[in-house]
Amino acid sequence: MTVAVATVATYALPLFFTASLALDIQRDLDLTVARLGVAITAFWVVATAASFPAGRLVDRIGAIRTGRVAGALVVAGSLGIAAAPSFVVFTAFLAVTAIGNAIIPTAMSALVTGELRARRRGTVLGLQQAGPPLASVVAGLALPTLGTSLGWRPVFVLGAAAAALATLAVRGGEGRPLALRAAAHPHGGDERGFIRLLALGGLLASAAANGLIAYLVVYAADSGLSEGAAGILLAVASVICVATRIRLGVRVDRRRDPLLPQMAVLVVVGTVGFALLVVGAVPAVVAGALLAVGVGWGWSGLYILAAVEHGTAGAGRAVGTAVTGSFAGATLGPLLVALVATIASFEVAWAVCAGLSVAGAAAFLAAGRHALRVSRVVAG
Repeated sequence: MTVAVATVATYALPLFFTASLALDIQRDLDLTVARLGVAITAFWVVATAASFPAGRLVDRIGAIRTGRVAGALVVAGSLGIAAAPSFVVFTAFLAVTAIGNAIIPTAMSALVTGELRARRRGTVLGLQQAGPPLASVVAGLALPTLGTSLGWRPVFVLGAAAAALATLAVRGGEGRPLALRAAAHPHGGDERGFIRLLALGGLLASAAANGLIAYLVVYAADSGLSEGAAGILLAVASVICVATRIRLGVRVDRRRDPLLPQMAVLVVVGTVGFALLVVGAVPAVVAGALLAVGVGWGWSGLYILAAVEHGTAGAGRAVGTAVTGSFAGATLGPLLVALVATIASFEVAWAVCAGLSVAGAAAFLAAGRHALRVSRVVAG
């Protein structure tokens, strides 16, 4: 479990370092707001394209070997970023790390759900999905600490070292692939409609959350916070998100409450956060970031759990489809925010993100109604 969290967190560092150190990178590589959007969008485009085949790769060569392949890609890409002489080279190597980030969620989900009991899945996946916001914490703290003293390039080298150590810790039985074992579920035979609605909700909610993550430091600094304080805000919001994901995972194992309504509530709380960001004053920006990132981005563990529990016809494919949806949203979100902020303003961009959040919550609720309807038909 420690290895699963460490790999997911360290492999996500290049993306979050790009967001938190954007102002330093901007001075060195002329990384404008529009170019930052292009770089982050390129990351998510590549990750989206690679995420669905990742499930097949895990089933073919096993979670352990797949995880090591992902680690090698992230390490190589991070070192390439550190040496990048131009924006184009920077973006190309960031895309290399994206392939590793596409592979690792399915590989680690296969590993932990294959080795641990079904009644602990919520806790396990909550911990695993705490990896990305944990990486965001590290990235946020990197700006006021290492970023200001060492510069952004050594920070990426340190990230590569962390990813290498996590990869070396990936061990296990190489002889058999560790495929996802789906939970017995009454409506697993008719999962396509559910998975599509789930993936749509993940796309919309992820677009809003990742659009904010990509530009939170830049926007907070423009609103009146210092660069260091903006990085700390990202770190604090991410700590809250880590706690939210873990707490919800533990709770669902104990109470087995319906997953989709809980996810919808979290996204709606995030919508309130986006509304506060529109205000633009420093107190509102701080409160809005804590709500939109800390709570509104807390649905990820439940999201993967829902895909696992409804993936009786092929849980690997179900998780792959769900991850593809969330990655597609992460692709569109930063690009959309960059476009709207360039044409209008960040405030208008946050209003658009609020609309995406509302639509995402509606899709999650529709998925929940679909699952309930099918289960009643099966029971009847």
